[in-house]
Amino acid sequence: SVSTGALNAHAPYVSTATLYNKVYFTDGLTYKVYDPELDTVEELSSAKSGKIPQRARLMAAWRGRLVLARTADDSHNWYMSAIGEPDNWDLFPPVLKATQAVAGNAAPAGKSQDIINALAPINDDLLVIGGDRTISRLTGDPMLGGQIDLVSDSTGMGFGASWCKDPLGNLYFFGTEGGVYTMPPNGVPQKISSTSIDRKLRNIDTSVRRIELVWNAYDNGIHLFQMPYGGAGGIVEFYFWEASTNSWWQDEVASSDVMPTAATVYDGFDSNDKRVLLGGNDGYLRVWDQDAVNDDGHAVRSNVLIGPVGAQELETEVRITRFMATLASEQNGISYQLYVGDNPEDKNLVSTGGLTSGANGFSTLRARGNNVWIRLKNNALNERWAMEKMSFVAYPAGRRRVRS
Repeated sequence: SVSTGALNAHAPYVSTATLYNKVYFTDGLTYKVYDPELDTVEELSSAKSGKIPQRARLMAAWRGRLVLARTADDSHNWYMSAIGEPDNWDLFPPVLKATQAVAGNAAPAGKSQDIINALAPINDDLLVIGGDRTISRLTGDPMLGGQIDLVSDSTGMGFGASWCKDPLGNLYFFGTEGGVYTMPPNGVPQKISSTSIDRKLRNIDTSVRRIELVWNAYDNGIHLFQMPYGGAGGIVEFYFWEASTNSWWQDEVASSDVMPTAATVYDGFDSNDKRVLLGGNDGYLRVWDQDAVNDDGHAVRSNVLIGPVGAQELETEVRITRFMATLASEQNGISYQLYVGDNPEDKNLVSTGGLTSGANGFSTLRARGNNVWIRLKNNALNERWAMEKMSFVAYPAGRRRVRS
């Protein structure tokens, strides 16, 4: 069975790779391999005359090779096992072969010009190397003329699993400057994070928490998690990018017990098996479930603020007289709060109410201002809701009034 002492319990980060039905691990000190058929954990060592590079912090699987990088002695170098042989690290066999083990400092492609923060296999021909300040791309096998090209020197890539791919093979990653980028296999990075979310992302202390991105096939978007280095951490917000609307949403768990400390995609044979799995502070595994009505016994607290929606002219106001909304049927209701203000920074509460599932008739309102917001929320246990449509009746209301 799996030994509890297989890896260093105090390691701040563990990198993994799956290759030939086995899982490989590095904690920055030792290498282990887990065989699920035998349910055993063993030390990974070189079976040939070559020596496995010591104390690598990053691991990946690419082209049938086990890839290591960011060793304590050389943070710019990368290393690859022989193809089909994760335990073969002989860089200088008697007869050179295209399938043999290879390293950056022993190959024409050379080492990375930057400190290596991440390894992102795109396909059998492309391996993206995320640096501290740059993004590079290895094209082709390094034993068959493969070369490393600089893709960007305007941003680097966050450490570890700070990236993910969508079903089309497009790469998404967290940049070292705080933004989130997308990059097609042969393209260049383009930022997808907006100004408002960028401010939040730049404030994350990446010396305390690492960023992990996970693609959610069901919700068609990206989870951006803040993961603690080492053991459990307190509650912090994380985010979701919805591809269909190019919008960002903030998430937060109700209890520190369920705060994620690890995330991956469970990709089984059944169409319903492609789920996001989360490891929690309490040591349990949980699944991200669209149909859940509670957060493992805690209420799912939903809260969305829409606005500000302003008048076309800065010195004019609008008068809101009626409001109508339709919620998804066979679900639950919500409460709402309507705000107005003279500028986008100030909100004044002018009306509250509730909405039930299905169509809600017009509600009469008396609200006037240069900017309008509406907040929708539900904090009840075992309840969920979805908005189908919402509309306001508004009229021009003259010049903006000065309020004391």
